[in-house]
Amino acid sequence: MLSLFSHGFVLAGSITNIGGSAYKCEDGSSPENKVKVISGVLGAPSSQTSIQVANLLKLFRIPQISFFSTSAALSSKERFPYFLRTIPSDVYQAEAIIALVNFFGWKYVSIVYEESSYGMSGYNELENLIGQHDICFGAREKLMKDSGVAKEEDYEAVVKNLLKKHLARGVIVFASDQEVAGLMQAVRRMGLTGRVWQAHITNSRMACSWVPILQLEGAVTVLPQAEEVQGFKEYFLSLRPDTNERNPWFTEYWEQYFGCRYPESRETPFNREYNITCTGQEQVPRDRFSMEAQLQFVSDSVLAFAYAFKEMHQVLCGGTPGLCDAMREISGQDIREHLLKVRFTGLSGQKFQFLSNGDGPSRYQILNYRRNGDGEYEWATVGYFRNGVLNITSGVQFRASEPLYPPSVCKRKCGRRQAIDIDTVEPCCSSCKDCQKYQYRPEPTRCEECPMGTLPSYNMSMCLEIPPIYLTFTDATALVAMTFSTLGILAITFTGVVFLLHANTPVVKASGRELSFVLLLGIFLCYTMTFLLITKPSKLVCGAQTIGIGFCFSVCYSAILTKTNRIARIFRAGERTTR
Repeated sequence: MLSLFSHGFVLAGSITNIGGSAYKCEDGSSPENKVKVISGVLGAPSSQTSIQVANLLKLFRIPQISFFSTSAALSSKERFPYFLRTIPSDVYQAEAIIALVNFFGWKYVSIVYEESSYGMSGYNELENLIGQHDICFGAREKLMKDSGVAKEEDYEAVVKNLLKKHLARGVIVFASDQEVAGLMQAVRRMGLTGRVWQAHITNSRMACSWVPILQLEGAVTVLPQAEEVQGFKEYFLSLRPDTNERNPWFTEYWEQYFGCRYPESRETPFNREYNITCTGQEQVPRDRFSMEAQLQFVSDSVLAFAYAFKEMHQVLCGGTPGLCDAMREISGQDIREHLLKVRFTGLSGQKFQFLSNGDGPSRYQILNYRRNGDGEYEWATVGYFRNGVLNITSGVQFRASEPLYPPSVCKRKCGRRQAIDIDTVEPCCSSCKDCQKYQYRPEPTRCEECPMGTLPSYNMSMCLEIPPIYLTFTDATALVAMTFSTLGILAITFTGVVFLLHANTPVVKASGRELSFVLLLGIFLCYTMTFLLITKPSKLVCGAQTIGIGFCFSVCYSAILTKTNRIARIFRAGERTTR
């Protein structure tokens, strides 16, 4: 079982276990070698280590099952045909994170990822998915994998770059506990609580003791769903150095945990300074004892091999007790095929079966870091992501005083008379530009002039013809005008009749009979124009209105002018006669 995180040690150990080692007896005789048959390998936790080991094991066709390696690269059966894992791939975790981003309605987020196979793989998968969901990245920041090498200034530089994208209120973090801790401590030092880190998504397990609690409030984490391995805690707490001799490291664990040295134990760099002697009866306090939350994947990997070998034994040996000859020369390909077919209920109570590509089932739990009823912070399970479907089972809370999550968008909401001006550098970002009075929006991103005789609609989506507005015979203004015009017409008609009946009298003749009739006609036409102006507009009516108004007054003014001119000539002629 590979549990070392040093890639070189793991690779060297794997080669030694596979090929054995050369040995020469001191007396020159031939040694008696026992050939070690390796049918499978468990591990490693790290994706980088698993990649190196898988490249080696495929040469010998030895199946390998990892319980913590999540890199998407390991799903490639062309590169790693004998690699399997009980934990889901980062591909599915990226889908879960995108589902959460959509759940919050975020369209503009920043991402921070560690410089490792895990971080780079997660970033690449998210990069492939965001385009399908109209989501953009604001800041893209990379963290050093080794937190011991990274300085405080490095983390602060990352936070400053996040601040430049202030509209990206949501921050996705693909990093391990140490890197998250360093980043959050930089946030605390820079006093940025409530700004950049108002909400973030991470799939680190984030040991709460490593990070400032206040900066994590409202955080949401996506973790592979793992239940407690039933009975393992009680079993582990019952172990003692004298009853667990098969584990060579258990005594060292016991010495380091209790700060004492076990009798007759070999000297190590850790127990060298311990002066107290261990009794072997020390008790581990239950309230101070916590276990790895994802031990289920370790137990599932062991059970997968066990069930595969059991099935092979049933097929090849027919249920005969012991190891039959047919199983002594089984190939790694046969073991892999049986591994892909295993189905069982694990020690956690969950059913397990490998996917067709050898990955673990796509099951995730959504955790929310918030205050409970006692005012203490805790990770609360608020939902699940299974087989591509997000199911939020309880309310996700940002903060006790501010339950709703803040928006993480960089598109301004434009007004009714505004068009969207998309940023050419960041397509998810936009501003607003005003449309002019007679412009409409054929598309949300541009304004255009309306044709003559039209105006933009209320929602600015089209141009509408300007409706004609005119007086009707039922309008109050029209009724008043028609009343006066009717009275005027009656008066003119009466006057005309009187003039006509007395046309040959001296009074009518003296007033200029012909010109008086012309003047009466002009006044009559002026009164009739009122009815023409109220009539519904048409080409004929509008033409008559244009000509009629000028014509009526011209008739009146011409008659008056002619009559005035005639009288003036009469007076001038009289002056000459008198002289």
